[in-house]
Amino acid sequence: MPELILRDLVIDKLRDSDYNPLRLSKSKSTAYFFKNYITGLDDDVEILDDNAFEVYVNLSEYNEIIFTETYYGSMKISKQLAAISALLRSTDAPRAWLLVTVYYHSFFCANLITRLLGRYSCYLSQKEITNIKATANNPKRKELSYGNYVGYVANSNDVIKIRFKNEGDKPHHTAWKNLCDKFTLSSRGVDGDTARNNRINLFKRIIKDSSNDWPLPSEIRNTWNYSDILLYLKRGDGIANEFCSMIGTHKDIEWASRNKIQPDERNIATSVAYVSSTLNRSLEAIKTKILR
Repeated sequence: MPELILRDLVIDKLRDSDYNPLRLSKSKSTAYFFKNYITGLDDDVEILDDNAFEVYVNLSEYNEIIFTETYYGSMKISKQLAAISALLRSTDAPRAWLLVTVYYHSFFCANLITRLLGRYSCYLSQKEITNIKATANNPKRKELSYGNYVGYVANSNDVIKIRFKNEGDKPHHTAWKNLCDKFTLSSRGVDGDTARNNRINLFKRIIKDSSNDWPLPSEIRNTWNYSDILLYLKRGDGIANEFCSMIGTHKDIEWASRNKIQPDERNIATSVAYVSSTLNRSLEAIKTKILR
């Protein structure tokens, strides 16, 4: 299933930094938030090109970042799940708002999982860029602009090397691109297991930007939250019936196991629940390896 592929990818990535929670201080200090850490470095930063720089983090510090990001990220996701439960109990809340709330849960999960897979998407303000330039090694006198950066993690002997590029994409689009890049590399099918292969292929099509049929989860959010006001009324409630029935259950597994699910408006809405549930199951399994 897609969640098992993502879980195994993260476990493999943890080996790169020899992650062991028993060796951590587990201080839960906000200094170990990823962006706080890299913008607070006094050295170990090098500007490589216009809008590209590199940072070096020793393995023990990087593992503290992994723990801290997972600890606080999981708390945020749990709060989002509580908001979803409250909306499900409400008799007045439109299903459109529930769908948007479930989307944000899946977005938070996607962001955290891709960070654990070595892709760090973050917005760096003008002040933060100024601070980085003030302490960085910049032999070629290259310039950095503020904006959305993606950090690509690679091992380099006894340290973690992270190369940042200002790619200009919006954060929501970047989250699904990063997840798709990592997932696609390992989403091989299994001979004779049609249901499992259907789930894998559907998940990949939903999160793939170049897919010709399924819209990205962020595009679905935009449609339901901004584009069509009727989706906040009875029309949206009707379309989202199947979507609602899958939240907090495992019905999405049966739904995604079917052959040739077509992206009609009902299935497009339901796909948000499928992605959210898949990522949640994956993250629950990942947490047992990081937070224990």
